[in-house]
Amino acid sequence: MSVVTVTLLATVALFVLTFYLVSQDLSSQLLKQFDYRLTTDIDTAKKEIDNIDGNVLSISGKDDPIYAEIKTKFTELQKDHTLENLYVLSNKGGKERIIVLTGEDNDFDQDYAFSDEMKQALSEDKMVKSDIYKDSFGTHKSVFLPIKDSGGELTGILGIDLDASVVPQTTQKLTIYITVASAIVLIGGLLFSYFLWEEELRNQHVH
Repeated sequence: MSVVTVTLLATVALFVLTFYLVSQDLSSQLLKQFDYRLTTDIDTAKKEIDNIDGNVLSISGKDDPIYAEIKTKFTELQKDHTLENLYVLSNKGGKERIIVLTGEDNDFDQDYAFSDEMKQALSEDKMVKSDIYKDSFGTHKSVFLPIKDSGGELTGILGIDLDASVVPQTTQKLTIYITVASAIVLIGGLLFSYFLWEEELRNQHVH
C-alpha cells in the first residue's frame, strides 16, 4: 500500500472522527436546551397551580370552577411556550387518572397508567426528566413534578411533554453529511492517488 493511500485513509478516518465528535457535541447541546426548557416551563406551570384558589387535585369534575380556571391557564401556557402537552395526573387511592390535560376535551377522570419516571418523581419527591422516547404520536422529552393534595400528601403529578423530534432528525442529517462528505473525500483521494500512480509509471517508462 502506497504512502499516498495510507495518508488518504488516515485523513478520511480523522475527518469522520471529527464530524462524529461535532455531531455528538451538538446533540448534547440540544438535550441541554430541552432540559432547560422543561425546567423553566414546569416552574411556570407550578406557579399557576399555586396561584389558584384551591387545590387542583381536589377538582371534582369538569364543571368545577378550578378545572375551568386551570384548563384555561394551561392552554395559554401550551400555546405561549410551544408545549406538546401540559397535564395534572393523580394516583390518590391507588387510581391513576387524568385531572387536566391540554388539547383533550374528555380528559377528567380518564384512566392513565403512570410511567416509571412518574412513579420515581412521587416516591423520591423530586423533579424527574425522561430520556427522549418515541410513541405513536412522535418523539418526545418530558418532565414530571410531584404535587401535594389538600391533605399534604404527594398524590399528583404535574407534567409537560415537548416535541423532541429535532434531536434524532439532526443526528440523522449529520450522519448523512458525514457519509457523503467522507465518500467524496475518499473517492477524490483515490482518483488523485490513481492519477499520481499513472504519472509515476509514465515517468519510469520515459527513463
